[in-house]
Parts: sequence; C-alpha cells; structure tokens
Amino acid sequence: QARQHLSSLKSHTFEDMQNILLDDSQGHESIQSKYHAEELLGGLEVGTCATIIMDLHRQKFYARKGPGTKRDFQCFE
Repeated sequence: QARQHLSSLKSHTFEDMQNILLDDSQGHESIQSKYHAEELLGGLEVGTCATIIMDLHRQKFYARKGPGTKRDFQCFE
C-alpha cells in the first residue's frame, strides 16, 4: 500500500507522508488500522499503536499515538 502511494509521488513532503501513513481506506488491512480482534492471533486486539514521521534533513521527529486519521502529530527536535 505504501509503495503504491510512493510510486505516484514526485516529492516526499511531510503532508505526503501523513497522507500515506494515515490511510485507512483498506479497513483492517490499512496502514492505519483501528484496534480489532484478529482471528489468526486467537482474538488478540491488534491495530496501529503509533505513527512516526522523521525529517532527517531538518532533524525533526513527528509522532502521534494510537490509531485514527487526526493529524495531531507532536514534533520533537
């Protein structure tokens, strides 16, 4: 899913990375997945626990906790 998104981009901006990593268009198979019982793991709840974007050139690290598509990243320098 990420490769497909990346192949169509001409740049890799922070906004581009947010769009890719917060994509929930494939349900439980999405990059960004809500917690759900996973049958293959005996009903264990699985999902996205965090999303991280690193801007190595600017030495910034962006993180957000949990699943969901809110763009509420915290920046660390």
